[in-house]
Amino acid sequence: MAYVHIPKTGGGSIKHWWQTQVVPHHEIVTWYHEDLAGIHRMTGAVPDISFTVVRNTWRRLISAYMFGRHKALKKLRKRGEDLDAQVTLDMHAQGIIPFIEWMRESDHHNVRCQARYSEGVQHVIRDHNVDEWQQLLDVLGVTSRPARTHRVLDYDPSVYMTRQYVDWVADHYQLEINTFGFQPAM
Repeated sequence: MAYVHIPKTGGGSIKHWWQTQVVPHHEIVTWYHEDLAGIHRMTGAVPDISFTVVRNTWRRLISAYMFGRHKALKKLRKRGEDLDAQVTLDMHAQGIIPFIEWMRESDHHNVRCQARYSEGVQHVIRDHNVDEWQQLLDVLGVTSRPARTHRVLDYDPSVYMTRQYVDWVADHYQLEINTFGFQPAM
C-alpha cells in the first residue's frame, strides 16, 4: 500500500492512524511529499493499493501560510540567527498572497497542486468525505478512520478569507479546485 502525503492535509494524523490501526494488516510505503511515481522511483515499490487525502484548497493554503511562520519561528528559537527563517518571516509579514506567490515561485511542496500529487492514486479522499473514507476502510479491513491528532487548527481561517484571497486562489488553483469540486470554506 502506498500513501501519497500531500502537505497540509493531515499527514501526521494519517501516519499515527496507520501505525495504530493499519500496520497489522498492510505494509505501507510513503516518501516525503512525493507523488506515486516519486514513491516508486525512490523505493522501487509497486503497491497494490494507493491512497491520498486532499484538503479544501483555500484552507490548505492558509495552513501552509501559518505553518511557514510556525516553522521559521521554531528554527529561530532553536538556532538563533537563521537567514532562511528570517526570509520566511519577512515574506510572511507581507501577507498571505505574497507569501504563497513566493512559495509557488520556488516550487515549494506545501503549495503544489493537489491534482498533480494525486495522479494515478486509486483512492483520493476529500478530507471530510465520509463515503470516500468508508471505501478505503472497507478495502483495508479497518474500522476507524484517522482522528485529528497533529497540529490541529490553532488559528481562525476566516481572518484570511477576504474577497481578494478567495479570488486569487480561484485564479491560481483552477485545476485543483475543478478536479475536487472545492468551494471557498471557513
